[in-house]
Amino acid sequence: AALAIERKRTARALRESEERFRTVVNQAGTGVIQADATGRMTLVNRRWCEMLGYSETELLQMTIADVTDPAVVSQTLEAVRLLAEGGSDFVMEKRYRRKDGSLLWASSSVNALRGPTGQYLGLVAVALDIGERKRAEEALRESEERFRNMADHSPLMLWVTDSAARCTYLSRQWFEFTGLTMDRGLGFGWLEAIHPDDRGQSDEVFRKATESLEPFRSEYRLRRHDGVYRWAIDAAVPRFGRGGEFLGYNGSVIDITERKEAEETLRRIASDLTLSPKRHKSESGSVICRSGG
Repeated sequence: AALAIERKRTARALRESEERFRTVVNQAGTGVIQADATGRMTLVNRRWCEMLGYSETELLQMTIADVTDPAVVSQTLEAVRLLAEGGSDFVMEKRYRRKDGSLLWASSSVNALRGPTGQYLGLVAVALDIGERKRAEEALRESEERFRNMADHSPLMLWVTDSAARCTYLSRQWFEFTGLTMDRGLGFGWLEAIHPDDRGQSDEVFRKATESLEPFRSEYRLRRHDGVYRWAIDAAVPRFGRGGEFLGYNGSVIDITERKEAEETLRRIASDLTLSPKRHKSESGSVICRSGG
């Protein structure tokens, strides 16, 4: 009788422990999944059911592969196979297939369940919905692609630097104009294309602007792909993050050689016009002297 009572007490304690465990698991803000060695789900929490749109009863009749995007099933099974053979626990970002057919991005932290002798019994996974992050990443990637497409088809030579003044982007027009490759142009390599006599002044303008975080304009001679130096004007504005932190500069370069040549022509004409009255007066005075003689 005493033994039977003890067994009942032990069974009740075990049942209460399991109920507490399930309560905690069901209150978790992440999906919790337990699967046996065949991959069949043996425990799922409320959040996992919400994430996939299935009931608990439905999921407990399915395997992890059944709710995985078919495009990554083989990759998932290979990772689980390595885990079963003694591999390390792992974290995997992948797409799961919801009941309605839509896909869910989740980051799953997977740990092996092993018996006393180390035999593989199954796994426990904690899945975090990262759909919002993935959508933000996709939106950023699309935005960058639109910017690059616009920049590469702009008549301007465009560039971007980071907060440490390293050039992180140069448009196609800049590379075509200078003849430099991306490996040589990015970072601080773009300085190689500026005339040696103009680098110091350009660096000074850029340094002062970076200290004050203000827009700047600079004129210098830029070496064309055929070795000829052309006058260019470089204008840039600072870029800031949402928190106000300085991120770098966005700038553009324009070939102004024709403008420079036109300005020089106008200066020569103005100089000639300024000197012409003096020459006329001098010549007139000379004539009078000869007439007086």
